[in-house]
Amino acid sequence: MDHSCIRISEEDKGVSAKLFSIPKQYENDIDTVIIPYGVIQDRIEKLANDVYNDLTDDSLTFLCVLKGG
Repeated sequence: MDHSCIRISEEDKGVSAKLFSIPKQYENDIDTVIIPYGVIQDRIEKLANDVYNDLTDDSLTFLCVLKGG
């Protein structure tokens, strides 16, 4: 099993949003949380470290596309 992937089944209904600090403007719109913020942040950090470690000998060029701005 690949432990670098997070698998969410169709039956997973998430965890009550009452267990998380939800921004006030979203309180009435969010009932459950499927992937907690900390898990997403940890995964982003891991991906950034992987890119850095794999490409340390090369220069990097990033392109950011903004939609709807």
